[in-house]
Amino acid sequence: MKLNFFLFIVVCVPFLGKAQTNTFPANGNVGVGTITPLTGTSNSGLHIAKGDHSSILLGDPLGSGYGGIVQTSDAKHRLFIGANLYDDVNKGWSSFIAGKGGAGISIIADKGGWGSSINFYLSDNDRDLASKFTVNAQGNVGIGTDSPMAKLAVEGNILAKEIKVKTDITVPDYVFEPDYNLRSLGEIASYVKVNKHLPEIPSAKEIGRDGLDLAEMNLLLLKKIEELTLHVIELDKVNKEQGEFMKKMQEKIDKLTGLK
Repeated sequence: MKLNFFLFIVVCVPFLGKAQTNTFPANGNVGVGTITPLTGTSNSGLHIAKGDHSSILLGDPLGSGYGGIVQTSDAKHRLFIGANLYDDVNKGWSSFIAGKGGAGISIIADKGGWGSSINFYLSDNDRDLASKFTVNAQGNVGIGTDSPMAKLAVEGNILAKEIKVKTDITVPDYVFEPDYNLRSLGEIASYVKVNKHLPEIPSAKEIGRDGLDLAEMNLLLLKKIEELTLHVIELDKVNKEQGEFMKKMQEKIDKLTGLK
């Protein structure tokens, strides 16, 4: 008899376990293997589920919006950690919205070609949870953009006390070498008349299309300043020579007229 009872327990317990929802409701939504405890109340908490679109909820994220969330969900294999968030329509990740000051971190492991990334979400007003800082699988960092196309991409202004740009572009000190072919002012005037911009300097259309490379542009402008300096030096030399010539001519005129 005892043996039969023991066998009954051994056979039935696994089936009882499969039917267990593990909601454990008292005043709130505990969950674990649950269906529905995702709907929040002022006393909700925990909610652990399983499957590709499951989630783990801590505190009171769904009812009042003051709790924290740790969630794995959607086909992107996303881990989300946040606070002051709630599920507006009880659908998981896609419907999460934020109260004032809401914040969260989304960690995506690549599955299906989306690309791995870490995104920092912040909100300074109701229902406006947006990605403000992103690091993608290529090591690119985006501020104000979640698709940075460079090692640092900033959608907005940058304020800094000091910026240093290291470059392998040759500094144009070669302009001062004796064999440098300096364009004449006449050549420059002809070029500007036709092209509406200085030689070697990209046009407004090119800058609008390709952007502005600060390192390259600064060195190009330095080159133009150096070329301009050479022209000024040459003009100063000519002016002095003309001054000496005019002085001598005046002395000859004075002698001829008997003024001296």
